[in-house]
Amino acid sequence: MKRAISWLACLHLSLLASLAEAQDARSTSYDRYLKPGELIEIAPGRRLNLRCEGSGSPTVILEAGHAFPSLSWRDVQPALARITCTCAYDRAGLGFSDPGPMPRSADAIVDDLAALLVKAHLPGPYILVGSSLGGQTVRLFAFRYPARVAGLVLVDPYVEGQFSAFAAIDPSIGEEVEQGLREEATCVDALRKGALTPAQAEKQGCIAGSNPRFSPTLNEMLQRQRMRPAWFEAARSESLMLDTDNEQQIARAKRHLGDMPLIVLSAARNFDDPIYAKHRSALRAEQMRLHGGLAALSRSGEVRLIEADHVIQSDSPNEVIKAVRDMIARSRPGK
Repeated sequence: MKRAISWLACLHLSLLASLAEAQDARSTSYDRYLKPGELIEIAPGRRLNLRCEGSGSPTVILEAGHAFPSLSWRDVQPALARITCTCAYDRAGLGFSDPGPMPRSADAIVDDLAALLVKAHLPGPYILVGSSLGGQTVRLFAFRYPARVAGLVLVDPYVEGQFSAFAAIDPSIGEEVEQGLREEATCVDALRKGALTPAQAEKQGCIAGSNPRFSPTLNEMLQRQRMRPAWFEAARSESLMLDTDNEQQIARAKRHLGDMPLIVLSAARNFDDPIYAKHRSALRAEQMRLHGGLAALSRSGEVRLIEADHVIQSDSPNEVIKAVRDMIARSRPGK
């Protein structure tokens, strides 16, 4: 994608999206991500990388967005770990995790997550926090296993069919999504043919460049991970599943969640780019309608509009931390 539509890039085209953010006052060292947390075998010969910090209950499970590893939660997990046991993991094919069976649909991801929680001996009920595509995963998990979920925090979640809804308002969005998918396919094809070096991959936007907040060693390690065929294949499959298999699987499992606490964090700056000026008001209204529909899955659901870009946990991590703290407080009555 050539135009600066960072929101769409993060949602649907994370092979092309950068993990870099502006430097700020946070001084957390990220070099702990140079090594896996704990590699948990969820099936014969197949392991997922799990990083748990802190202690106490309920356990918080962090589910990253499309093609993002557990590193996505680097500014959120340490703060939550001071309150309760908090775990993030790399989905199959990403980060330090082994690849999984294709396609990487919502059903497949939830199957992996359920197996991971059992194999890691992590007791529920859980507070599930899902960013973007991760919002599909944690909703499907809650639909399947409501007794195992203490609450949901959806971080600017992807809603099935939202690209079509937005494209109906602004046709350029549909054109950009299709262009991005073509570019993503070109990247995957070049890697399969052995015709893509790391330098070419960065130049063509197939993988993210260096993050100025990371050490050179961490940036080098991330580049090696992103150049793995398994990463490209997993990311491509996650893209293709958003509005196809995922939509059908979630629709089949959908149920009202009763009084389950549910908070939707909606990014207010998704349509700040000048290219959206003509349709900005209508696009924002549609976003709030879609996110309101997710909040309505619970009698206690709410939407919080956050002054942030799509990846809220990087742009405004304190807002995510606050929402999860509120959820923990609701799950600990009398404390």
